[in-house]
Amino acid sequence: MSGAHPVSIDISAVGTLHPSHLQLLMPMLQRETVEKLQNCSRLTARLLNLLPQEKADLASLPFPTGSLERLALQSSATVGQAGLRMAGLAYGRSLARYVEARDVAELDAALGASTRLFSIRQAARLAASLPNIPPLPADTSPQALIATIGDCAWQCLARWRDIVETPYRALASLKLPAVGLPSPASASFDPVIRAIAMDMDVDA
Repeated sequence: MSGAHPVSIDISAVGTLHPSHLQLLMPMLQRETVEKLQNCSRLTARLLNLLPQEKADLASLPFPTGSLERLALQSSATVGQAGLRMAGLAYGRSLARYVEARDVAELDAALGASTRLFSIRQAARLAASLPNIPPLPADTSPQALIATIGDCAWQCLARWRDIVETPYRALASLKLPAVGLPSPASASFDPVIRAIAMDMDVDA
């Protein structure tokens, strides 16, 4: 697409936003109820009007030319998956050490088999450009590695939000939890973040 084309507000449809943003505005509702409302097409316009400034900004956005910015067009679930891949890639060398069937099954249940295998393959291929993260100790449990990757995923996404082009930052923020994000990862993670954004771009 040409950068001259405006983004339709449908790209930022309510169903693609992280439900926490609407839940802050409707605290009397449970998360499950908010998610159901998000997927009701009849309520789209009404719910978007709860985010007046964001809606006004998003309606005038040009179509993004960069993969970091195009990731912000994806659903919050897809963005979350991208975060897991970013963290998995950063810790790919640690993931590769787990070969016992029970450990692999536990990692696959938490991260997804495709994410685990992708992370191992890409960590070997992109070793020279990855941040200098020492492998975790040999006796690290799968549960501890899963927790480390989960924390790193949110740190990477917080960094992603901060490095997307300014016009798309509000949209990126709406795809992440409204509260509770950790401090962003350091700039050394940028190659990982960019690599995964490009990969998700190809898969989209």
